[in-house]
Amino acid sequence: NYLDRDSLGALAGAIRKYGGGVVLISHNREFTEALCPERWVVEKGELRREGEVAADEKIDASANEAPDEVMDSLGNVIK
Repeated sequence: NYLDRDSLGALAGAIRKYGGGVVLISHNREFTEALCPERWVVEKGELRREGEVAADEKIDASANEAPDEVMDSLGNVIK
């Protein structure tokens, strides 16, 4: 929905003060660029990443690798 400039400013201030993560969906590029250092943009059926992430917030891609062994709840190795 449409927000006037004062409401957008108040929302931006609240988001900046908030200590947690935020998923922001907007058609207002100026608003998102001012708030979001990293943006995932979906356009024409394609997803692209824009912006930068602070070094301490980067995701370790190796953390998504599968473990060498997988065990069930009883500790049995699943092959």
